[in-house]
Amino acid sequence: MPDLLQPHVLALLAQATDAAQAVPAAPPPWWYILLEHPLALGLLFIFLTAIISTLIVARKKDKCLKLLNDYHVTYLTKTGQTMWGDLVVYSKGIELRFDAPHTTQRGLTKSSALVYESQIADCLALCRLDAGLTEAERRARVRQIRRSFNPGLIRRTGRWFRNMVNTLRDAFNKALGALIGQIAKARPGGAVMTTHRGSVEQIGQTLLGSVAHAYEPLLEPHIGKPVVLTLAGPDAPDAKHTELPGYLVDYTDKYLAVFNVEHEPLETIELDVTEPIEKPQFSIGLSDRQMTITCNGPDVLVVRTVQSGQRQHNLDVALTCGCSVDLPRQPQQPVHLSIFVTRRVDIVCPRALATVEFGGESVQAKRGKRVGLAPQPQSDTTT
Repeated sequence: MPDLLQPHVLALLAQATDAAQAVPAAPPPWWYILLEHPLALGLLFIFLTAIISTLIVARKKDKCLKLLNDYHVTYLTKTGQTMWGDLVVYSKGIELRFDAPHTTQRGLTKSSALVYESQIADCLALCRLDAGLTEAERRARVRQIRRSFNPGLIRRTGRWFRNMVNTLRDAFNKALGALIGQIAKARPGGAVMTTHRGSVEQIGQTLLGSVAHAYEPLLEPHIGKPVVLTLAGPDAPDAKHTELPGYLVDYTDKYLAVFNVEHEPLETIELDVTEPIEKPQFSIGLSDRQMTITCNGPDVLVVRTVQSGQRQHNLDVALTCGCSVDLPRQPQQPVHLSIFVTRRVDIVCPRALATVEFGGESVQAKRGKRVGLAPQPQSDTTT
């Protein structure tokens, strides 16, 4: 009986073997098929490079400018002109949304000013005043100041990581190039990787650039500490530089940010303007329909309110030495001004025009009980 079943068993085994051999092989993975088609892989690299670069560039905004985003600020230019309004920061420029629409003599209504990237080179400074903020903006500013001057563990770790990436950026780029070289030697698709190596390296550099930021060894130890900022004057023959105390909040390759906790005034002035005024701290010029206020002193002049006739306007405009603001006035009508002088504001300015030249009171030399004397800079004797 077993001999009779043996042919049937062998036949079943043969059928099972044929069935196993007839099972189709598993399809290759999608990335294997992609590597087998150089044109598809090349198009993928081109689109990835364009998409990643576009997204990062569109979202990347200057860190110092972002600190003043959605706050009421004064925009000062190198020509001494002034604009003010709520700041909106974009990746390629800024927008100032005016407190009220302005209608020209030709009937054109202007509600904001667009400052493009090429025009920001004319920026002298952006100033923020606590007096010009709403209650919600004041609370947001207090939180911002607290995080900036007393950063938590997460913020300190994030800053350390970004500094490390920036310091080792060249090493990361070389490591990425070596990795691409090894992949190019493998098969399949090695020739395609070699052809599009530039696109892959560009993606890596773009990603590294979005994480890293400017690193200045001289400024880094002064983050969150008192400093003295020296700001150049506008392009005028008699313009002088301005020295402002504050706490260094942040810096980038283009801007410096120095803030203060309190913006207390040194002097508050209320005056009725009926004729031109010339004082050491400021001057006021009059015409039939316009009044020009110019800051002449070493401190910041803040124009709080202006009343012409029965109308009073809240301005809260900050002026540094050499800068001026033009305001409308009614002919033959006195103008009442409320102004004050201060040297403590929140300011963001281009590094090409501003420098942190001195540390503040918390970074003095440790000399024990020795009674020393600080050197007197030449600028202190000429101002």
